[in-house]
Amino acid sequence: MILITDEEFKLLNDFIAQKCGIYYHEKQKYIFQQKLVKRLEKNCLKDFKEYYYLLKYNPSLEELQQLYNNLTVNETYFFREKEHPIALRDLIIPEMIKSRPNRVIKILSAGCSTGEEAYSLSILLHNKLKNPEKNIKIIGIDISQKAVEIALSAIYRKISLTFRSTTPDDIKKYFNSETETHNLKDNIKSFVKFKQGNLFEEKTFDIVDKYDVIFCRNVMIYFSKAHKQQLIDTFYKVLNPQGYLIVSHTENLSDVKSNFSVIKKDNCFMYQKN
Repeated sequence: MILITDEEFKLLNDFIAQKCGIYYHEKQKYIFQQKLVKRLEKNCLKDFKEYYYLLKYNPSLEELQQLYNNLTVNETYFFREKEHPIALRDLIIPEMIKSRPNRVIKILSAGCSTGEEAYSLSILLHNKLKNPEKNIKIIGIDISQKAVEIALSAIYRKISLTFRSTTPDDIKKYFNSETETHNLKDNIKSFVKFKQGNLFEEKTFDIVDKYDVIFCRNVMIYFSKAHKQQLIDTFYKVLNPQGYLIVSHTENLSDVKSNFSVIKKDNCFMYQKN
């Protein structure tokens, strides 16, 4: 087993944080080592400093993507923290449709992982609206190409934990079940798009046709304070006026500077662009 030194941990950790915001604390050094050691073996490197030099001075897009695939935590499930999506369905979307009846509403799932959050929103809105594909557009973005490929396939293994909050009736209604998988039906996928992207690169976002709602839940917990600040500033920039930023129940913006206002809707706290 190749062990990482304190110096190597700092070099790689700082480099990766600069690239994509993901930051590991000192107590997570062993986890960090375990996630990266296979990349050393794959590239026939003798230590982590050699891997740092590879990334810094001779990185390939493929190697960077493999790095992101290894570092990201893709643990999620359908209807996670359902209160916010329900508030979106019952309060935010009707409010937006009423004030802007002829405009497409854009919803971003930032750090979408394997797509469960975006598709959960799609299912809930499909129940609420007659033709959601006409006035709703959901976009999922994740840095892991592997996660995005799963999201695009919309095929989920039955034995995974992704259905822990999904009722048998909903599985029957919205999925086609095969021997080992539940495959999302086409009408639910029709207004959801996914792409691979780095949340810390401006080109990832649509600057001209901005977003109305951004979901970024259980993502910023992996970022340093400086990178969280950077991302909050970006979200404010790419949201339309009166647009909403929704984070998880365990997250808030108290540790960063922000022009967002705190809003409470149906016992859910969220942030609104002034």
